[in-house]
Amino acid sequence: MRYTPKNLVMAAATLLATTSAASAWRSSLYPADWTPPGSGFDFTTEKFIQDFSYAGYKGGLVSLPTGGKIYNVRDSSDGVTNVADNTGVYDSTAAIQAHIDACENNGGGVVYLPTGTYKVKPVGNNTSSLRVRSNNVILRGAGIDNTKIVNAETNMRNKSVILFHPGQTPGDGASVDLKYDHMRPYTQIILNDSTGFAVGNWVELAWDFTPEWISANGQGTWWSAADSPVVARYVRQITAVNHASDTVTIDVPTRYAMKMRDNARIYKITGRLHGCGIEDLAIGNIATTLQGFGEEEYSDSAKAAYQCASSSLIKLSYTINCFVDNVKSFDPAGTGDSHMLSNGIQLSRAAKTTIRNVTMEKPQYGGGGANGYMFLIHGCENLVYQCKANRSRHGFALEHANTSGNVFYKCTDSWSGWAAGTTATGGYVTGGYGSDTHTNFTHSNLWDSCTVYESQWEAFHREELSGNAGATSAHGVFWNTEGGVKTSKAEGGHGGASDQSIITDQMKFGYVIGTKGATPGVLNKNNPYTAPIDHVEGVGTGATLVPQSLWLDQQAKRKLRE
Repeated sequence: MRYTPKNLVMAAATLLATTSAASAWRSSLYPADWTPPGSGFDFTTEKFIQDFSYAGYKGGLVSLPTGGKIYNVRDSSDGVTNVADNTGVYDSTAAIQAHIDACENNGGGVVYLPTGTYKVKPVGNNTSSLRVRSNNVILRGAGIDNTKIVNAETNMRNKSVILFHPGQTPGDGASVDLKYDHMRPYTQIILNDSTGFAVGNWVELAWDFTPEWISANGQGTWWSAADSPVVARYVRQITAVNHASDTVTIDVPTRYAMKMRDNARIYKITGRLHGCGIEDLAIGNIATTLQGFGEEEYSDSAKAAYQCASSSLIKLSYTINCFVDNVKSFDPAGTGDSHMLSNGIQLSRAAKTTIRNVTMEKPQYGGGGANGYMFLIHGCENLVYQCKANRSRHGFALEHANTSGNVFYKCTDSWSGWAAGTTATGGYVTGGYGSDTHTNFTHSNLWDSCTVYESQWEAFHREELSGNAGATSAHGVFWNTEGGVKTSKAEGGHGGASDQSIITDQMKFGYVIGTKGATPGVLNKNNPYTAPIDHVEGVGTGATLVPQSLWLDQQAKRKLRE
């Protein structure tokens, strides 16, 4: 059943009611009368909990779309004469793509894959097996145990099985500078000139890691002006404009300090893909029989790692208000070994995506260069809802400074630091481990009611790792985290600290509020270049934290406000 605004309010009330009143406690940063932070809250000097209620498809308070006209890939009555084979014997790439194209050409709808197995592979120089390039197209199966897509190509380097992308990389409009420093979570932005902006415009607010920013934040050892992190960007929609005061109002608050010194600016964006999704099916990739899965062997064209590198089952790129719902990976060979060559779901410059009830597991390759990640998030205000990662290098990973406002709710990462290799290798331990903020300055993200088992959540200063990642997080919140059992290497585990579920070391500031389970411990590293020390409270007492879910509580509060 799809979640609705009413369901969210009821769920928040249920969680509150089931927490024992005798032992209940609240975070010092989240009182019962909490309201979204406004004036007096400075990202660089104050501790505070942001409003994370805007994550997901259309801001989280709207049900996922059900689509329009149905294009059945097994039926030619919709005008497409090419009918897909559902036995898994014959290639169905052209037939399925023809139905997608017809759906796109008629303004969108649902491309339906009935029960069966559908074999696909990239054609020619295509970077995907199937691709969606127009708005409001939904790929729908008959259920995760009924509809299966099998990618039959094993050389998928830099390719995806299913790609959602507008076709051409969108361009950006001319930028306009902000008139003042904006140091708190703002929805009203004052510009030098608001003339070119109107209600309904999609925009990005951006700022740079200037030499002054790098110096002021102690990152000069890892970053330089010539090799600085990706620009920080926030995708927003304008809801009001006051040309007299040159003020625009945006739908979601900003997520970090925006200074004129750092070229704080705004510009219109167009050409993004809107309203697309994939649901109710399983997807897997035939395993390569080549050997060579070493940490750095992804650059050697003779190795398996080369063919697997940077591939993904599903990729959404330059998208807004899209979704992945009720999808799982599976092993096409039926041996229980690998489900995919490298990555599961990848978001790239994606905003307001809902990924819900998705399970991704067992990559063949988990080496360096961003491989073996089950959920790789690069974008803002995305919601990852009740998803599971299993047996991978990294379960859930965030990358780059334009990654903010994302919410992970009731997600589970189990047995990280592992990849399948081939049947002959029987799986192997990878160089990476855990779910983490992986590269430069992801910020203002929430992990809510999440669980790790034989793994851990990490948001710390990574120094020279991952290409001088340095500070990888700021203002991130771990709320009510459960740590499952860890075992030693001799017992088949990764061998990490047995009592820890979280490592935190964030820049101005980081928050761990409430932990529980067999491994509730928190390592608060307190490095000098991320001072002050992160805020940690309620270690081991998460079971009586009120509210049990920060995201659900904020959703309910926002629903009442609006």
